[in-house]
Amino acid sequence: MNKIYLIIVLVTIFLSACSDSKGSVTFKDMGKETVEITDSIIVYSSSKDITLWELYAERLKKFPKDNLMYFSDIELKLMNKDGTLAATIFADSAIVNDEMHTVYAQGNIEIYSQEGDIFGETITWDRKKEEIFSEDSVKVIHQGNVIQGTSFKSDSRFEHVTLHRATAEGEVDESEVLW
Repeated sequence: MNKIYLIIVLVTIFLSACSDSKGSVTFKDMGKETVEITDSIIVYSSSKDITLWELYAERLKKFPKDNLMYFSDIELKLMNKDGTLAATIFADSAIVNDEMHTVYAQGNIEIYSQEGDIFGETITWDRKKEEIFSEDSVKVIHQGNVIQGTSFKSDSRFEHVTLHRATAEGEVDESEVLW
């Protein structure tokens, strides 16, 4: 009797952990490759007591066969080497490939940094090279000026941003055009 009760409790806990707002998720819905579905998750990386980055997400779906993690409704905080906040990135979803050390985010991209704010539809973060880029058009707001670009490339701290085929609205002094 105790063994059956324990199994029922474990199955109930497992099935309730694999649910979403649309009802419970079945094994058929999850597919054979899904290992984990988690709601409201925080993932971070640190080195020598300094947080390098933090990723907050509403949901995680992990697929071990492809070594991919799918996040939805994300907020990614990138830190400077001293641990202070360098930039915050918001997106509808992101795919993290640990093997390739990349994060691909898409949908309503908003990047806020001290150097300026960037808006677009997709970005890729190459964690090995410490580069963030997009092949899609972006809008940058820097000191009240609006700059449009067909694509962009930046370091992970947004200290050096390059816009391709840029057009601008507003007044920009030549001495201010560092990126």
